[in-house]
Amino acid sequence: VLLALDDALRPLGDADAITAAAATILGRALGAGRANYTEIDEAAGVLRVRHNFTQPVPTAAGATPSRDMADASAPTPDAVMPDVVGTYPLDAFAPLLPSFRAGDPVVIPDTRLDPRTASIVAVPAIGALQTLAMLDVPLVKDGALVGVVSVNHPAPRVWTADDVRLVRAVAERTWAVVERARAEQALAAREAHLAGLLAGIGEGLVAFDRDWRYTYVNAPAATLLGVAPEALLGRTPLDAFPG
Repeated sequence: VLLALDDALRPLGDADAITAAAATILGRALGAGRANYTEIDEAAGVLRVRHNFTQPVPTAAGATPSRDMADASAPTPDAVMPDVVGTYPLDAFAPLLPSFRAGDPVVIPDTRLDPRTASIVAVPAIGALQTLAMLDVPLVKDGALVGVVSVNHPAPRVWTADDVRLVRAVAERTWAVVERARAEQALAAREAHLAGLLAGIGEGLVAFDRDWRYTYVNAPAATLLGVAPEALLGRTPLDAFPG
């Protein structure tokens, strides 16, 4: 699974595309009803889900701890769980936050029976999402809670230690790729902004690296030198003008 994840994420440069691909691979690998990468902004007090993976999964009316607990909102066989894409108030999940902030996985076979989630899923809007089993792995970086990778199921489910290890590994790899993509996008934006500023300078301007290779040549400089900028980049003046 992790090799497939690496192969899928390697060519991607957009954060949303990366998290969408990771959720899809993880959800399919675990045969889960839903999987998603959640971004958490504690300063703003919100969590955001930009994409989630869902697939039809077999469930059974008898797959509840007791028949008394089944109700009209219980999923039918081959249920497709509702999308959870959106922005949510962080305090709606207050009982889970201590575990999240400590970096501890939240592993719940039946959300209606666990004291951390019973009150959450009792809220009609959240109950309608049909999350009867959940496995959440938080991402804590430099002491800050920045995200959670969630795997949900529309029926009670016992999660294994291997499941937890896989979700944690996917979470860490996905976060690393997302951060790298965002850093590259930010660098590209800064470079584009700088190039725009330099292009507006009326006088010739060039820049070199430590080995005296051209790294930047603006249009006026290219005109003075009589050479297209592309022909100079990566070359030294001696290489470009050997005579």
